[in-house]
Amino acid sequence: MRFRLRAAHCPALMVRAGWEDARRAAPRLDARHRGTDRRHNPRQERTAPVGDWIGENLWALWLTLAVALAVVEVLVLDLIFLMLAAGSAAALATALAGGDPWLQIAVFAAVSLLMLVVVRPTALKHLKKGSPDQLTNADALPGRTVQVLEETTATTGLVKVDGEIWTARAPEGQTIPAGSTAEIETVDGATLRVAAQPEIDWDSGRTA
Repeated sequence: MRFRLRAAHCPALMVRAGWEDARRAAPRLDARHRGTDRRHNPRQERTAPVGDWIGENLWALWLTLAVALAVVEVLVLDLIFLMLAAGSAAALATALAGGDPWLQIAVFAAVSLLMLVVVRPTALKHLKKGSPDQLTNADALPGRTVQVLEETTATTGLVKVDGEIWTARAPEGQTIPAGSTAEIETVDGATLRVAAQPEIDWDSGRTA
């Protein structure tokens, strides 16, 4: 008489049956998980949109850079940052025209280098170039008449010319009283070298 042992009646058979079922199910679960990993990569999902956003809005970076460089140029006034701002403007135009990021960077580098090497030296030469007969404010002061604000000697003194107050010095041994006028002889930095103007004695007709 044959007896069929069922897994429910034998604990050993139950363990063996469970192990075999788990082993047969493992490949299917692994394949399912591998397929899921291929379909969903969180790192790729986070990285791709950021890269796309930068590529699509690179023009905003060039615009910001051009404005910032122009502001720095206003403060420095040496034309270097102005040349770089021109390169940024060229890269901005390339970006708006649909150029690739590598092309925008190449345009920025090429235009900036061209402006620095060719345009800047010429612009500086024209800015510093002046007429030989053109006088600066300091060059035009000698010979002018000033009002003496306080007693002026070889060591102290203040005068006023064109509404501006200057430190003044008189020749050694000479004192120019406050309220009188004097003539500028030379300009020594921020100090005027002045000499007293001769005063006319109208009663005798002689100068003092």
